[in-house]
Amino acid sequence: MMVTIKYFNDRFEANVSANKLEANGIQSYIHHQDSVIVDPGTFSAAKIELKVAAGDVERAIDVLNH
Repeated sequence: MMVTIKYFNDRFEANVSANKLEANGIQSYIHHQDSVIVDPGTFSAAKIELKVAAGDVERAIDVLNH
């Protein structure tokens, strides 16, 4: 089961966080719900979700906060 741990307004920030998680051995998934992308890679009118497996939530949040 995937759990949303953070929301973003732009894809660049979401990718930076996903890469940080990956560098720490945590797989993540970026999900765009009803996205309207104005400039690919930068801005989305909808929230972008960063998701991780339920078992990785605490560790992922800790990695992103440091």
